[in-house]
Amino acid sequence: MIKVKKLNKEYNLNICLIPNKLFKSLNLNLNTKYNINLGQLSISTFIKPNKSTDENMYFSNKIFSNLHLLEDINLNIWRNNKDIYLGPVVGFFVDTRVLTAILAGKPYKEFREVSLSYFKVNTNTNCLLYYFSKDDINSNGLLINGYIYSNKEKKWKSYKLPIPNVIYNRCEEFNIHNYFKGNKNIKFINPDIVLDKWHFYKKLFKYKDIEKYLIKTTLYKGFENIKKMLNKCDSLFIKAYHGSRGKQVLYIKRNEEGFEVELYLKGLKRIQISDMKELEKIVGYFTGDGNFIVQERINLIKYKDRFIDIRVLIQKNISGNWYARTPFARIGKGSFAITNYSAGGDGYSYTTIYPNLNKYYKNISIPTSKTLKDIAIKIATYIDKEYGDFGEIGIDLAIDENGKIYFIEGNEFPAILPNKLKNKSLDKFSNILEYAIFLSKKR
Repeated sequence: MIKVKKLNKEYNLNICLIPNKLFKSLNLNLNTKYNINLGQLSISTFIKPNKSTDENMYFSNKIFSNLHLLEDINLNIWRNNKDIYLGPVVGFFVDTRVLTAILAGKPYKEFREVSLSYFKVNTNTNCLLYYFSKDDINSNGLLINGYIYSNKEKKWKSYKLPIPNVIYNRCEEFNIHNYFKGNKNIKFINPDIVLDKWHFYKKLFKYKDIEKYLIKTTLYKGFENIKKMLNKCDSLFIKAYHGSRGKQVLYIKRNEEGFEVELYLKGLKRIQISDMKELEKIVGYFTGDGNFIVQERINLIKYKDRFIDIRVLIQKNISGNWYARTPFARIGKGSFAITNYSAGGDGYSYTTIYPNLNKYYKNISIPTSKTLKDIAIKIATYIDKEYGDFGEIGIDLAIDENGKIYFIEGNEFPAILPNKLKNKSLDKFSNILEYAIFLSKKR
């Protein structure tokens, strides 16, 4: 790590001074010109050892200006042949509305909490971190209007900054991968892949290690296959290929009065239907012209008489290896079968409710947190094999009344900070930045 500073005004040439100790550790040569890289910007210069005891890295005004450096910022430094890299520059790409909310602190307070947490951990990871939206990319394609939170001044500041080394995409509405597809030097935390439920299922089904965790899934081809499935089982789910937050899920259960249906209509709703024709109308309305799958419902375990499933957030670390966070139990709203946190459910750390589950389900073996994390990492390993390297995935698991574990789906845009969790560990924020360092140094 090195602190960046500007030389006095009389130094107008391309000059860079670094501590003598660092000069030696990087094995530099006085007579060699090096390319100093910050994000996608680069400038060639000689580097000289600073004979004083000063531990800072100094640049002439010209270099400072051309690289769009920020004074007194701490950055990582590494060498690859004649290239000296500072940073890395990490850009968090978000929707314009989300960025507005982050900067204003309203109406979505959780967005601001998450963003401030990243800047807090960055005091240790030493990246040039900034937030931006599609409206902040300069027309020349060389600079970005980036937003940085000053922990010292307690406010957001905007700067013209280099295009990032690594982009963390948190916006589903705009394809930032496609925008920068011509620049092979830009890395992304996750690839430009949508983990749609049907193709996801087909790709993973061929692996015996994973097959045992998969829920039997069929492609929705019309109402006739719903009727056939309801003759074999009393309840099922219809899910959009790429729905999220429980808003594109339809639950159907056969009962004495006909059918019970759950779906999201300005909130999670339950409807009682008397006959098959009425059910067909609702299914037709729900599916429209979209692509859907059908899954038989699993008899989930319950916590305080409410169904639960599990989200395991897994992230890669500075070594490029998967690391699983503490599993998060999503508790369904009331007696609803749809358990998604965003659809009105609650959430707790799995370790918090595990003793209660163990006590209630005395006749079965309730999986431990470690078991769930190990399975999530195993699944992620095969996802990487099929789709390319991800840096972060939300793995959704379920436990049935026999203690068997099922894999529900993977989410490439997982929520980072469930508000009701008491554990506010910042590790999940530092992992993203550490993985960005790993990607930047990987050649």
